[in-house]
Amino acid sequence: MHCKYPFTSTFVLLSTLLFTMAAIYSPCYGKTDRSRDASWQRTVEMYTQVPCLTEEEIEYGRGIITGLNYNARRIFRKLCVMPDMNFNRSKMAWEMLIELQLSYEQVLAFEEWSNLEGATAELALSALPKIKTLGYEAGRAFLSYCGLQGITAEHALNTIPILTRFDDPRNRAARALFAVRDISAPEALDGLRDLALLQRHQARAAEALANISDMTAETMLDALPLLGQVNQDDAWNAMTLFGAEGMVNKEAWYWLTGYFAVPSDIQEQQFYSLTPDRRKSLLRAYYDAGEEIIWKINNLHAVTDRFGFEISNRELQGFSADELNKRFGELSSKVISAYAGNFYATDKRSSRVAILKEATAKERVETGRRLTSADIYTLLAQGSELYDSSFRNILVPILQKRIAEKFNNNLLMFLNKVDTENQFVSDFIVSLA
Repeated sequence: MHCKYPFTSTFVLLSTLLFTMAAIYSPCYGKTDRSRDASWQRTVEMYTQVPCLTEEEIEYGRGIITGLNYNARRIFRKLCVMPDMNFNRSKMAWEMLIELQLSYEQVLAFEEWSNLEGATAELALSALPKIKTLGYEAGRAFLSYCGLQGITAEHALNTIPILTRFDDPRNRAARALFAVRDISAPEALDGLRDLALLQRHQARAAEALANISDMTAETMLDALPLLGQVNQDDAWNAMTLFGAEGMVNKEAWYWLTGYFAVPSDIQEQQFYSLTPDRRKSLLRAYYDAGEEIIWKINNLHAVTDRFGFEISNRELQGFSADELNKRFGELSSKVISAYAGNFYATDKRSSRVAILKEATAKERVETGRRLTSADIYTLLAQGSELYDSSFRNILVPILQKRIAEKFNNNLLMFLNKVDTENQFVSDFIVSLA
């Protein structure tokens, strides 16, 4: 038995508007064979279960549902089973769904959210515009978060502003964090706060760490602040090592605390005390991670764009103060500290451009100096990928100086110590030839 709602002129006007909108989004309206449209039939069937609908409202809904696309129908079906759903909220939902045009990934996020405790139609209508703000990676992270035990619908929505501020690497790390087998909702929230402080490569390392099969919440929550102390190049190397076949929780924790989270000069010393198996694994990770670091050193040959092409002096002179500040701020803290006084003290754009160029050249050298000798060795083994200036002016002089100081200028002694299994010796020698 259906309850009665009074029909007013306002309702008729809104009905006409919504029906027209539905027709716009469904060019085939009037031609669809509804008896063969399983999506339409299922959606209408669930809509008819909404309490207190009149026959006129049911018939009207049938027409509107015809104009909804597949994604909108899936969401509307979820709304129909919520206990506080009614015709007025149905009208609001139809208008919102036609306007928002949620993506398939956003539909999946909403469906997972709708299963949480406290999910109501009233709350869902306020949730839809928020879920619309989720990009692809943020949506996947939100879906994973909603799968945690003890999350309520309202609480889950509070994470959306955090996830929408994250870049893709941090959202992928968040998703991996939420999938750690024993993590609780409060621990996941703590992890989000730590993830917010990570830079791109640090976040990638966090994702690789969380994806280790026997990773635990305790290890992850202890690791995230440590990853924030790892420089970007080491974080990239750590990501590669954490993703190696057979990596386990205990071994990853050793590498993070005993190697990557310590200063590079300590790493240089510790490398030669590693067991042969660990040395072999680290060299392989250095080599596999080399492309990114080679790209970085090559691109520091000048102030370059994201494709590695030099930005001309004329173009740089056209940069705003904010644009120049942004480029300067992308350099390492050591280089920024060395040049910040002069850079920020002048208001002349030409002077700032000159200082930025000088600081960029210094960053190139400092990037090489931050690398361990073993890492430089694997990069030089890929010499064909390096610019000649990166090879001859940056990496070779740095390694040559270290071999002179620590191995009595004996290249063979260095090779025997750094690569005991001769993984990359032939490539290294060919590159030097």
